[in-house]
This record gives sequence, structure tokens and C-alpha cells, in this order.
Amino acid sequence: MKKESNVKPVNAVKPNINAHQFIIHQRMATIFNEWAKRYSENPDEFSNILDDNGNPVDDYGDNCAIYFSKLAAELDEAGTLLKSAL
Repeated sequence: MKKESNVKPVNAVKPNINAHQFIIHQRMATIFNEWAKRYSENPDEFSNILDDNGNPVDDYGDNCAIYFSKLAAELDEAGTLLKSAL
């Protein structure tokens, strides 16, 4: 049985969203969903968010941006992401 999502489509939440914003939203959602899938399957392959003192690790955001960019390129190559209108 497919799990129901409580997340509404972006056009239901923001009816005045333009096509470019819609594509960006859909691309980001696809990338985050793929990250979540990979993380749930192999959490040990991902770096820690917090250091030993419970503080965010340095450059965590930069590392995430690099990983998500690589993931986006991989998904683009596979034809999984919506193409940008620009």
C-alpha cells in the first residue's frame, strides 16, 4: 500500500506561483526525496550534523550544497528532474 503524503502540491499551497518557481520547487523536492531515500537506506554513509559537543559541524551547509548539486546532476542525467524553463 502506498503511503499517503500530507504535503500539498506547491500550486495548492501557493496558487500564484509562476512556472519557473514551480519547476524549482519540484526539482528541490525530488532531490530532497532522493536524499531521504538514500539516507534511510545507508545512514552510515553520511557525515554527522553535530560534533561531539552537540554543535553543528563546520561547513555542514557547504557540504550539503555540494552533495545536493552532485545528486541533482545525477538525477538530471537520469531524466528524473523537471527541466528548467530557462
